[in-house]
Amino acid sequence: MLVEMFIRWAAENPRQNFQFAIVDLATKELLGSCGIRREGCLAGQGEFGMGIGRDWWGKGIAREAAQIVLSFGFSELKLDAIRAVAVFENEAVTKFLQRLGFSPGMRHRGDSWMVEKGLSAIEWRVTRGAWEESFR
Repeated sequence: MLVEMFIRWAAENPRQNFQFAIVDLATKELLGSCGIRREGCLAGQGEFGMGIGRDWWGKGIAREAAQIVLSFGFSELKLDAIRAVAVFENEAVTKFLQRLGFSPGMRHRGDSWMVEKGLSAIEWRVTRGAWEESFR
C-alpha cells in the first residue's frame, strides 16, 4: 500500500511529495525510505519522514539519508522550514532529530495508534538557517 502511494506521488504534476528508497549500494537491499511531503503544508514548508529497518539502526545510514533528503528540501525545493512529527517518548528519535538540527515544538495527543499505546506526539522543526548552521 505504501509503495503504491509513493508511486502515485512520483506521478503528480506538479509534484508535492517526494519519498526515496534507502538502498544498500553493494547488495541492492532495501533498507527503508525517507522523504519530504509538501501537500497540506504552508508555502515554503514541508514535512520530513523516514522509516528504516531495525537491522540498520545505529549504523549512520538513517543520518546520511536524512541529511541528503533535508539538503534536497532546502536546496532543490527551496523550503524555508521542515517539520517532523515523532513519538514524544522515543528518546532515540529525539537525539536523532536534534543531531539533524531540529528543535522541539508543541507536544500533542498524536494519532490514534499513539493514544492506544499511551504515547503522545511532538512536533519538531528545522529552518533553512539552522540547517545551514549545523552542516557548514
